This record gives sequence, C-alpha cells and structure tokens, in this order.
Amino acid sequence: MMRLLFLPLALALALGACASERDICERQATRELRALDTMIAETGQALSRGYREERDFRVVTQTILCPERDNQSLFCDFDSLVEVPRRVAIDPQAEQRKLDNLRTLRAAEERRAEAALAACAARFPPG
Repeated sequence: MMRLLFLPLALALALGACASERDICERQATRELRALDTMIAETGQALSRGYREERDFRVVTQTILCPERDNQSLFCDFDSLVEVPRRVAIDPQAEQRKLDNLRTLRAAEERRAEAALAACAARFPPG
C-alpha cells in the first residue's frame, strides 16, 4: 500500500524537475500576458462571429450492462457529465470596448513582463 502512495509523489517530483528554475520564473513572469492574449483572442472571435460560445454541463444517464452481483439486475444506470456548447448573443459595441481595454492592459502588462523576464535572466543566467 505504501508503494502505491509513493509512486505518484515520485512521478510528480520527477516531472517537476524537468523545468529549470529559469523556465519556472519565465512562465510565472508571463502568466498574466498569456491570460490577456487568450481573452483578446476570444473577444476578437466573438466580435467576428457576432456571438460568444459558452459551455453548459448536463448530466446524462446511460444504462449499461453491469457484472451480475448477488442475483441483482444485470443493468446499471451510469451518470456522466457532458459539456454542451451554447451560443450567446453579444453587444458589438460593448465587446469592442472590452477588446480595446484588453489591448491597453496587454501593452502595460507586456512592459511589466519584459522587466520580469530580464530579472529572471539576471537571477538565473544561462549555462
């Protein structure tokens, strides 16, 4: 039993060791920039399509063949969560204002990220 608990921990430590300290620093320094890029792309797509795509989740019950246990029923109900896309109308003017604001925030964040990347390079020199 102890081996089963140790294996995931050892695997997580081994995978974490793959990234250098500099890589981790750079990834943290650009996290907000990547998030803004994602939001800018999503807002631009919504503007070009005229709608935003959101996701709902629904529970779907399926009847499946189960192994027979103690003369119980041969069929079992199995619930699963299913992602269902849904189109939502947008206000184009509001989306354009949002996109303009995100681009302004990105420009400021890019300057901050550049300084943070330079600090990462100084703190963790290559080689």
